[in-house]
Amino acid sequence: MKRCYFLIILVLCISFTAVFAETGTEEQMIPNITLNSGYEMPQFGISCVGLPADRAEELVYAALQKGFRLIAAGGSAAGEEGAGRGIQRAIEKGLVKREEIFILVPFSAGTDENCEAAIQNTLERLNLDYVDLMVLRQNDFPKDVEAWQAIEQRIESGLIRSLGLAGFVDVRNYDLFVNNAVTVQPAVLQIPIHPYEQRQDMQEHLAESGTVLVSDSPLGGDGEEQVLFADPLISLDATWHRKTSPQIILRWQLQSGNIILPEVTDEAQIDEYFEVLDFELTDEEMEQINGLDRSLNLMFY
Repeated sequence: MKRCYFLIILVLCISFTAVFAETGTEEQMIPNITLNSGYEMPQFGISCVGLPADRAEELVYAALQKGFRLIAAGGSAAGEEGAGRGIQRAIEKGLVKREEIFILVPFSAGTDENCEAAIQNTLERLNLDYVDLMVLRQNDFPKDVEAWQAIEQRIESGLIRSLGLAGFVDVRNYDLFVNNAVTVQPAVLQIPIHPYEQRQDMQEHLAESGTVLVSDSPLGGDGEEQVLFADPLISLDATWHRKTSPQIILRWQLQSGNIILPEVTDEAQIDEYFEVLDFELTDEEMEQINGLDRSLNLMFY
């Protein structure tokens, strides 16, 4: 009889373990944010922008294999071709369907190439029928206006689903461009956001338009990451949660509601960043990190 009771208890323990394991998997799902264009964008992805073709291919494939569905790719012709190969490999292997992936592509009007031709060439290099989000980087006002209007035309044809802006860190400059050049309201604004530069002014300004902030280089960027990683508060939280400083910062970004695209250079970073989904910061910890805002711009544009 005692052996029977033992077996029953063992079965119950295994069942509870299975339930908790399943719940843990549920918690690791990356939430989506609905853009003002009507499309859903994953809140958390990785950036392979600016990487050589071979590395872009391998890291895009590895990220999709890991479970990321938001990929920022491009920055160069070679990078676009490599990212395109990584996407196609993942689709052909059955890891993911095209409609499950959200591809963000940066675009700059700072080249001599015709804007319409440049957009079409980007699509061809990526080997995609459409891009989920094309983000125009601030460069030169007249050229930016021309590029934005060329991108808007691709929305009508379905080649680009959503549009965004990047680099407009000043509210006045952002309004100047939007009020004079834009027919389709930007779905996102991609600017530097991190614990020392939280940009509450821009968040409040964009609230009415439904434009969502994307954190550009969310870990500090431009070689200044170590400044944030060594911050005593972030280091303490990392020790307490048995996580790394980058994981604490990315978790803060997620719980703050920002869309984040940390840059990756190897597969180990993809694994490290994905593990921010299995823990949470407390309200007190969030409030303390919010208090780190110094209005310092550690990023250089």
